[in-house]
Amino acid sequence: MRRARVVSARSYYVIPVRSVGCGSSKPHEGVTLVCALQAGGRIVEAGVGGSATSTQIDENGMFLVGGSCLHTTNATLIAGVVPDRVTSITLHYPASTLTITPVGNVVAASIPDPGGPLWHPLSTTWRSANGTIIKTTSGSL
Repeated sequence: MRRARVVSARSYYVIPVRSVGCGSSKPHEGVTLVCALQAGGRIVEAGVGGSATSTQIDENGMFLVGGSCLHTTNATLIAGVVPDRVTSITLHYPASTLTITPVGNVVAASIPDPGGPLWHPLSTTWRSANGTIIKTTSGSL
């Protein structure tokens, strides 16, 4: 387990997981992302992202949007895990565009609250170190 970064007073932890689902003898190995808001040395809110394998992260990343740990009175937070080759991710909203730089494969940013379903960007663009587009997606993360 490692604390990957701190953004907007929230700590983001990447935790390796190994689990066996009901009716399955094959273990699932991957990582999960945890958001923790601390006050006075105690965790006061936490959010956990679903686990994803390295292959799933390589193909689609793993993202948390909104939720109690990822929401403030005037902004929605977005956090996720992206592959090594991604050096920036751009989120496209109707009224704005936000580019985030991963730190330790973790992206986290505060988005002025567009409300409702617009918490999710209309599209995203992943770029490599030389600016080449790796991937563009439409719709929800």
